[in-house]
Amino acid sequence: MLEAHSITASRGGRTLFEGIDLTVRPGEIVGLAGPSGCGKSTLIRILSGAQPATEGSLVIDGVTRDRLNPIAALKAGIETVYQDLSLLPNLSVEENVALNQQLVEGDGRLFRGVSGARLRTTARAALAKVDLPTDTAFLKRRIEDLPIATRQLVAIARAIAGRAGLVIMDEPTTSLTRREVENLIAVVRRLHADGVSVLFVTHKLDECKAIGGQAIVMRDGAIVRQCDIAGVSKRELAALMT
Repeated sequence: MLEAHSITASRGGRTLFEGIDLTVRPGEIVGLAGPSGCGKSTLIRILSGAQPATEGSLVIDGVTRDRLNPIAALKAGIETVYQDLSLLPNLSVEENVALNQQLVEGDGRLFRGVSGARLRTTARAALAKVDLPTDTAFLKRRIEDLPIATRQLVAIARAIAGRAGLVIMDEPTTSLTRREVENLIAVVRRLHADGVSVLFVTHKLDECKAIGGQAIVMRDGAIVRQCDIAGVSKRELAALMT
């Protein structure tokens, strides 16, 4: 689904990381773990087209992308759920869920030709997959009136609505309770069952082990190991991270 080759990122004359190679296969869960400041968020911005790499290239579904912007990433099937969720608080649930799909169809501008009926159909199908209500009252609720855990699931529903092949989640459990984290992990497993690749960015080792799949460990701007998460202990992961 995604290959990153020799990715280098620099800012203000300082190299943040260089020579990063990363692979996410179709339908695969990958946990990207590492301490704060190791370069995880910068790498995510490059993979989602929000920030250009200084050097290197990305290959998405076999197509090399030397330059990737956010709309091109969406068109290629890469959806990113950032820590701030990037939801519009004054718009409704259904408007937010259908937002990225409209941006893709409008080539970066809001596509005004989408009917209300189509909007609701798209939103209901996506919300059902993350176990959120699909009734009209919930569809019309404004994002700013929802708790953070529900907003997180709305953001994931937006990714599903865009028919994503890869969903990147950047530290998605930071503001969630233990029960809400367990619910989110169940949603990730459901995406995996549907054949969607997931890149789950975290520094919490319990979450890495609970999600399963592959683990990629970053430290000081470098990938120090990629392995099957089942074959490595939390003690070993902690040692690799620190």
